[in-house]
Amino acid sequence: MEDYERVESELLEQCGRVATLAECFVWLEQCNECIESLEELCRAKRPCLTVGHRQSAVARIARLEGARTLSLAWREIDAAFDNRVLTGAVINSGHIEPQQFLEDAGSVVLERVRGAIERHGSVKVNTASNGEFIAGDKKNCELYRCTNLREWHVNLLYVQDGDTGHFATIKHLFRFVGTQINKKGHKKYFCERCLHYFSSNEKLERHSEDCQKLNKCAIRLPRVEQRWLEFGNYYMKERAPFVVYADLECVLRKTEDAAGSSSYAYQRHEMCSIAYYVHCSYDGALFEYRCWRGNDCVSWFARQLETLAHRVKNAITTNRPMDFTRDDWRRFDSATHCHICERPFAPGDERARDHCHLTGRYRGPAHKGCNVNYKNSMYIPVVFHNLSGYDAHFVIREIATQFQGQVDLLPLTKEKYISFTKHVTDTSDKDSRKCVKLRFIDSYKFLSASLDKLASYLDKDKLKIVRSEFSHVSDEEFDLLTRKGVFPYEYVDSVEKLNDTRLPLRESFHSSLTGDTVSESDYAHAENV
Repeated sequence: MEDYERVESELLEQCGRVATLAECFVWLEQCNECIESLEELCRAKRPCLTVGHRQSAVARIARLEGARTLSLAWREIDAAFDNRVLTGAVINSGHIEPQQFLEDAGSVVLERVRGAIERHGSVKVNTASNGEFIAGDKKNCELYRCTNLREWHVNLLYVQDGDTGHFATIKHLFRFVGTQINKKGHKKYFCERCLHYFSSNEKLERHSEDCQKLNKCAIRLPRVEQRWLEFGNYYMKERAPFVVYADLECVLRKTEDAAGSSSYAYQRHEMCSIAYYVHCSYDGALFEYRCWRGNDCVSWFARQLETLAHRVKNAITTNRPMDFTRDDWRRFDSATHCHICERPFAPGDERARDHCHLTGRYRGPAHKGCNVNYKNSMYIPVVFHNLSGYDAHFVIREIATQFQGQVDLLPLTKEKYISFTKHVTDTSDKDSRKCVKLRFIDSYKFLSASLDKLASYLDKDKLKIVRSEFSHVSDEEFDLLTRKGVFPYEYVDSVEKLNDTRLPLRESFHSSLTGDTVSESDYAHAENV
C-alpha cells in the first residue's frame, strides 16, 4: 500500500505541472493504470485486504478520479512562436456530448483571451480552435426483442445520429457483437430468440427446443419520466379500521405405542382454548377481548369472526357528515399540497375536502382523483404469532368451511402458508368483490422473536390493554401476571386437567424434548402466582 501512496502523491503533484498536450495524455494514461490496479486489488480475494487498507484504496480511487475529471482547465502548450502565438488545450474526460463540451469550454477560452489582451496590450486577436474528441469503448445493447420468430426474419441495428437515426441490417450476429462478449475471438452460437450464446451448435439446438416453449416476454424499459421509483399506491395509506390479534393453546394428548414400529407419534396437539382482541383505529369503545375454552373453540372462533365481519360491514358502509369548521376552511383555502399524495396542486386542479366517513373528521385537501380512490379498507387483518408454522394448521379448516366464501392462499409449501384470506360472502353487496375479507397474517414474519422477548421490550406503563382487562388486580398481582411463567405442557393432556385447583408437582413440568424440568425459582414463582 506504501507504493500506491507514493504513486498517488506523484500523480496529484504532476496534475498541476502538466505543460504540454503530450504530457497531459501521458499523465492520463498513468492515472488510469493506477486506478485499474487499485480496483483489481480491492476485488482480489488473495491477499485479503484489511478493512482499513480497503477503505484507503477506495479513497485513493476517488481522489484520482476526481483529479482526472476536474472541471475544465487551460493547459499551456509550448509552441515555436512564443512571442506571437499563445497555444493551449482544454482537456476534460468527464464530458460525453461534444456540443455540451464546446459550450462549457467557451468561457475558459474567452477568459484566457481577455487575459492575453490585458497582458500584451494587443489591439487585434485572431483565435483558431482545433478539437479532438476521443470516444470510449462502445457496446451494443438490445432495444426490442421479438419472441415470435418466423421462418424469415432479420436482426436490425439502430444507429443514432443526433436527434435522428436509421436502421441497418445485421447480416451476422456473432461478427457484430463477438468482440463485445469474447476477447479471444472464439466463435459463439446465438439464440436469436433470447440472445443467449453457446460454445457449440449442439448446445444451441438443445437450448432452442426449450426456448421456443417458454412464455412470450419482452424487456420493457421505463420512460424518462418514470426513471425514479416512488410509492404510488396512495389509497393503501389509510389504516385498517379493525384489526384482530389472536392466540390459541393446545393440550398434548398422549397416544398409544404402535407395537412393532420403530417410530410413532407419542403426542397429539389438540386445541383447548383460544382468545382474540379486536382493535379499532377510531373508536376505543369498540375494543373487545374475548376467549373460549373447550373442544369446540375453533368453531366458536370462526363464528365470532363471521359476526365481526358483519359488524365491520355495517360500520364501513356508514357515511357520517363532515365536521368542517371555519379553521378548516382557512386551511383548505391556503393549502398548496394534497395531503394524500403530497404533491402540489396545479393551477387547474380541482381540490376536494377529504374526510373520514367513519367519524366525519376532516383530514385535509386532496386532488379529486386521490379523494375518490382513498377508501376504507375492506380487509380485517387477523394476526397470529407463528401462524405459518403452527396456528394455521388448527384454524384453516374451520375458517374455510364454517361459513360461505372462497379462500385465497399464499402458500410457502403444501402445508405452510405465508397468508390466507377468507371472503365473507354474506357481507357483499351488488358487487361481489366488495365483501369483507379476513386476511390471516403471521406477525413472526415481521417480528422474528418470541412473544416473551417482544413483551420484555415494553415498560409496565405501556401494557394498557392488558391492564384494562385485569383492572381488578393490584399492582403487585399485576407484576406477577406480566412476568414470564411456566406451564406443564406434557402434564396437561386433557382439558379437564385445567380445572385442577392445585399446582402439580415440579416433576410434572418435565419436557421430553429437552430432558429438563423447570428450575426451583421458576416453580416457586408459579406457586406464588
